[in-house]
Amino acid sequence: MLQSSLGFHTMTLFLPLSGTKVEKLIKHFCRYRKNTKQIRIFIRKNALPGEKPTYSEYTPTYSGTRLLLPFNLQIIYPEKDCGIKWTVRANSRNESFSSYTVEATINPKILGGIQDYITAASLDDMWSAIKKFNSISSNISPLLRTFECYEPKRIDYCINFALNELVPSCASSKVMDLIKRGDIPPKYEQWMLYSSISHRKKSVPGSFYLKCQSANINCYEKYIELQKRNQNNPDSVSQEVLAKAQDIIRFEVQCKYPKARTLSKQAESIGYFGTDKYRYLLDYKACLIKINSYYGETIGRGDWFTVSEAERIIRSHRYNSQKEQRLIAALQRVSQCRSLASAKASYQGSDLAAFKRTLKDLSDIGINPVTIPRDWGIKHIPNLMHTYNDVSLARTAWPDIQLI
Repeated sequence: MLQSSLGFHTMTLFLPLSGTKVEKLIKHFCRYRKNTKQIRIFIRKNALPGEKPTYSEYTPTYSGTRLLLPFNLQIIYPEKDCGIKWTVRANSRNESFSSYTVEATINPKILGGIQDYITAASLDDMWSAIKKFNSISSNISPLLRTFECYEPKRIDYCINFALNELVPSCASSKVMDLIKRGDIPPKYEQWMLYSSISHRKKSVPGSFYLKCQSANINCYEKYIELQKRNQNNPDSVSQEVLAKAQDIIRFEVQCKYPKARTLSKQAESIGYFGTDKYRYLLDYKACLIKINSYYGETIGRGDWFTVSEAERIIRSHRYNSQKEQRLIAALQRVSQCRSLASAKASYQGSDLAAFKRTLKDLSDIGINPVTIPRDWGIKHIPNLMHTYNDVSLARTAWPDIQLI
C-alpha cells in the first residue's frame, strides 16, 4: 500500500442563522459544556490591524433576560481531537448583529474515527464523517441540524508525497528548497513572517505558502507540521506517526469561499445536491484535477536538473543556436535570482512575455527552470506529480484527464 496519497483533508461548512436562533444555539452550547465537560467555548477579542487575535473563556452576559450576542465564538474539544470544531460568528459588525452563521471545520478521517494525520481523506472517509457529524450535532442542539443543510465554505485538497517511494535519493529539506524557488502565479503573494533577527520578513522554514482571495497554496514538510502540533498539544501525535512523516511533503490547495461556492454551484448545475454534492467535489478524479493544475502553476511541469545536465538536454535537441542560447540563458537567470518568481520579476513588458515563452519551451522538453545546486551531488530529481501519477497508476485510472 502506498504511503503517498491524494484526496482532501479538511473542510469548513456553514449554516446561516438568525439572531434569535443563534441566541438559543449559544445557550445550547453552554448547556452542553456544563453537562458533558467535553467542550470549551472561547470568545475572540478585538485586535489591532496586523496583530493576532486573542481568545478568552466565554461567559454569557445578559441585558435583562436577553443574551448579549458576541461577534465570534469558537468551540473546541480540548481533551481529544474529535475532528470537528465549531465557530459562531456575526456576518457584520452592525449594532443589531441580526445575521449569523455557524461554521463547522472538520477533518473527515479524525471525525470518522480514524486517528490518521498523514493519509489524505477519501469519499469513503467522508460518508463515515457525515454520520458522526449528525450524531454529534444532534446531541448538542437541534439548531445545528444535519450535514446536508450546510454549504461548503472552504475545501482543502491535498496530496502527500512520500519521498522514500518517489525520490528516495533526496531528503525532504532539499526538495522543499527547490519547491520554495518555484513560481508565484498572478494575484498570489507569498506569506512570510517578520524576523526580529534579520529585521525583514522571511518565509516559514519547511513551508511554501501562497495566498490570494479565492485560494491558498500551501506546501510543507509534514514532519515539521506535526512537531508543531505536539508543541501546542503535547503527545497528541505519537512517535510512530512522527517517524512515518519524516520524508513526507504535503501540497495543499485551500479553496476559500469564492472558489468553494463556484464549485458548489457547478455541482448543483448538473444535479448534485445535499450530500450527493460531495461525490462531485471530493471524488478522486476531482481531487486529482485540482492538485495537478495548481502544482503545475507553482512548482512546475518539468523535472529538476543541475544547470549542466539541463544544458546537455537542451543541446541534445539540436535547436538553432539562437533558441539554444535563449533556453540556457533562462536557466542561468533563474539560478542567479535563486527563484523563478524573482527571475520573472526582473523582466517587464515584451522581455517578460519572451521569458514566459522560454519557460514554456523548457516545460515542453521536461525541464524545470529551477535547477539543483551542483554541490548536492544529484543530477536529476523527477517531477513529484508525474512520479506519483505513474506509481499510483492514475494515468490508467483516469485516461481523460490532461495531466501536467
